Amino acid sequence: MLLLIIKVLHIACAAVWWGVPMSMSRDIRVTVPLGEPHWELLMIRVNRTRLIAIGAGLATILSGVMLILLFGGFASVPIAIHIGFGLAFCLLLSEVFWES
Repeated sequence: MLLLIIKVLHIACAAVWWGVPMSMSRDIRVTVPLGEPHWELLMIRVNRTRLIAIGAGLATILSGVMLILLFGGFASVPIAIHIGFGLAFCLLLSEVFWES
């Protein structure tokens, strides 16, 4: 049961991590033509979206590590999991340290 809960949490967090920022491009495309008075509010929304994505990314990586540990550690999972973990970690670091 614990394995199922962590798997669902992992998939849900990954969906939020990838899904939430997808709304930003539409928001930017609609707001920028409205003029400079609206840009400050746009930046607030973009930064809020960025924080949500960072939190979901961190939760995805932590739940992934929990799954790896439940399956017996890093030595017992396929190389594809190692590659995915490394790429996810790099993506999270780029989000955290990206200048906004």
